[in-house]
Amino acid sequence: MPQAFHLQAALDQRQRREEQRQHDLAQAEARLAEARTAAALAEARRAAALAELSTAQRAANVDSYALQAALTRLARSEGAVAQARHATAGAEDSVTAARSALITASQGRLTLERLREALHAAAQAAAARTEAAHLGEMALLRWHARQQTSKEEMR
Repeated sequence: MPQAFHLQAALDQRQRREEQRQHDLAQAEARLAEARTAAALAEARRAAALAELSTAQRAANVDSYALQAALTRLARSEGAVAQARHATAGAEDSVTAARSALITASQGRLTLERLREALHAAAQAAAARTEAAHLGEMALLRWHARQQTSKEEMR
């Protein structure tokens, strides 16, 4: 009967930690996707504000209030783009950190699994050696018994 792995509780805990890190990574990737979507929307709004400003500048009769409003919208959209880019960079950093934590957790789990496999292989090898020793001893006893029988028959 195979011996129980004495570090099974630690292995189970590392598996749970790895699963939590996978969940954390999935959440970080979802936040990154949201940040990228928000950045694309901010870029689109900036492009629309730039087009509106260009249209206001090319108008036959330039309305200073419309031009000022277009400039204000463009400035706000530029700020929104910068903020969205900053949020995207932060989300990318979070994904990188989550990925690194997942790799570390996976390595910890794999280390214990390799140890468990090595101990199992060592136990199997020891059992095989014990069995071979028993079989050898039985063969030797049979040989001795045959030798004794042969000697007795010769007499």
